[in-house]
Amino acid sequence: MPWVEGAEKEIDKKKKDFELAFESAWKELVGKDPSEVARKAAISYDNELGYSVSFYGKEYHVKPKEKLVVTPQGDWANPFYAFLIVHYLNGAKDIPLSNELISFRELYGGDVYYLAFKNRCIENIRRTFESQPEKLVERGVAIGGEKADIGDYSVRIPVFPKIPITVVIWMGDEEVPTTANALFDKTAGEMLHTEDLAAIGEELARVLSAG
Repeated sequence: MPWVEGAEKEIDKKKKDFELAFESAWKELVGKDPSEVARKAAISYDNELGYSVSFYGKEYHVKPKEKLVVTPQGDWANPFYAFLIVHYLNGAKDIPLSNELISFRELYGGDVYYLAFKNRCIENIRRTFESQPEKLVERGVAIGGEKADIGDYSVRIPVFPKIPITVVIWMGDEEVPTTANALFDKTAGEMLHTEDLAAIGEELARVLSAG
């Protein structure tokens, strides 16, 4: 069936593109000074364990020479997580957080990904927590976040050590609907591509919603 064959070819192409991009990211990381990477990314490095990176409140170990990212339990990390973690290590800059929040649309090229980000991240958060907004803060704190003072309910979550995302809910009433947002530090775009930031925001919404 032609349409099935076409879909299979598209899947194969995406898989190959992912593998090539991941291989390139590993090559870049291997060529870096581990002490410099650790300092810029605000993490630690050990000759045996490799880089120790906090991601969604859990610590992962990255071993560049083995091209391996392992979970806290010692299992291979989800390839999607591993890819994002390696990108963070490559992209982290020696700059402090600005503590100035911006919306996803304010990121470079944010308009291109905004509709998908809104549906997969912002609306997912709104639907999950509009009837139980206190759970947003509770679940955010459970993965390493801290209560924030924006909107009616908000929590600042360090998805990566230098890439926090502040999730906010503004409660509605009979006339105004409840709204939500996921805000980034202004420096986020200097450390990760907007497409990667969309991915970590969308995954954060899933993690929070799953409880």
